[in-house]
Amino acid sequence: LEEIVVDNTWIPYLDIQNDLGQTALHLAVIVDRSECVRALLCSGASAEIQERGGNTPLHLAVRELRTECVRELTSCSQTPPVHLNTTNYAGVSALHLAVHMSNCEIIKMLLEAGADVNQQDLGSGRSPLHWAVESQRSEVVELLLSAGALVNQCSYAGHTPFYYALYRPNKEVQALLNAHGATYTQDDEEEEYRESEEVREEFDDVIINGQ
Repeated sequence: LEEIVVDNTWIPYLDIQNDLGQTALHLAVIVDRSECVRALLCSGASAEIQERGGNTPLHLAVRELRTECVRELTSCSQTPPVHLNTTNYAGVSALHLAVHMSNCEIIKMLLEAGADVNQQDLGSGRSPLHWAVESQRSEVVELLLSAGALVNQCSYAGHTPFYYALYRPNKEVQALLNAHGATYTQDDEEEEYRESEEVREEFDDVIINGQ
């Protein structure tokens, strides 16, 4: 690899994609070779190319918990920060994935590199904070709030993160949201209760009809 990347004639080939849309950088992440990631980035490989699922190398590094690869992808001075907020074809950013994986170390790296803490997923308009509240991970909620997450940001359905905390068991999450100025209405509470009742009734029907 070193011989290839020091030879300028190979630069046009650094970003060639295979049948799955993967570049050499994607593959370096998949096999967890952070030193190869560094060499490719320093040679001009693009971190913005998406494979067939819309995933950039950073998406894959976060999803597979390749911490050192994430470090290289977020710290290389020659790599523009554009890829930090790229969404895959499921509509989620690398930060959304990091929150889903509940990995605070990777979340911190992404935030320090400039990832948008309030970016909405394209499917439902939920921010990383919405995702963290749903997963009931108080340490992730606290980390995002300390990084400037908007506590009352609404999803496409008009729901704030606190809406997703209602009737969930982790009271520490509710306390954190309240401490940062979370607001909710009686309508929010009634709607969440109504939805939970509908789910319970559907479940009862399945049990009754299915014996």
